[in-house]
Amino acid sequence: MVKAVAVLGSNEGVSGTIYFTQEADGATTVTGNISGLKPGLHGFHVHALGDTTNGCMSTGPHFNPAGKEHGAPEDENRHAGDLGNVTVGDDGTAKFTIIDKQIPLSGPNSIIGRAVVVHGDQDDLGKAIHDMQQFQKIMVHSHLATLLYPHPLCSLGLPAEIFPVQKQIFHKLVQRHVVRYCP
Repeated sequence: MVKAVAVLGSNEGVSGTIYFTQEADGATTVTGNISGLKPGLHGFHVHALGDTTNGCMSTGPHFNPAGKEHGAPEDENRHAGDLGNVTVGDDGTAKFTIIDKQIPLSGPNSIIGRAVVVHGDQDDLGKAIHDMQQFQKIMVHSHLATLLYPHPLCSLGLPAEIFPVQKQIFHKLVQRHVVRYCP
């Protein structure tokens, strides 16, 4: 059995302890307790680098040794470090267990020495809209004719303020009269 621990801390008062255990070549079990977060869902990832000298900015992208796309933990095509979201209760704490086969504690793709990051906001699980054609397709298939601004993508479950590309797409669609702007 291989074990590891990550101790989380931030200047904003977020703290926690994350434990990792792996039996032989089996899945890795992640158990954790985090406190000091706003209630709701928060992205939880293993990042490529263990460098925290500049906070999350120096930890690099999500750990992705296979070169796959961002996704949800249950997706076949996902970064190894994509561990989804943790749920924070009204008391500002999260207690969770995750079992994952893509984050080994030994071997060439080991996560030992890499950063564990809990994000301030919800992870989109790779479901964000990245281009105009995709956005229009979703609009047509979901029968959304009207979106509200400044959070035009909330009805799609996407907070626009953290997705500037989608915000630009929305404005282009308003200009083309594909969607209606509702102040």
